[in-house]
Amino acid sequence: GGVDACNMGETMRLVREGRIGTGCLISGRYPLNDVVEAYRAFEAHEDGCLKLVITPWEDR
Repeated sequence: GGVDACNMGETMRLVREGRIGTGCLISGRYPLNDVVEAYRAFEAHEDGCLKLVITPWEDR
């Protein structure tokens, strides 16, 4: 689902101040090359996967 962006300014201020950690928000990073694997891991909740970040294509 989408993120409710109301009052995000306050939330972002707390993140910048280090009062809210972000480690729990992203549980996996995959390059665009591996998007199929990323969605498989997400669907299977592999290693507690809850939120993914897809990064730009990597030259390999």
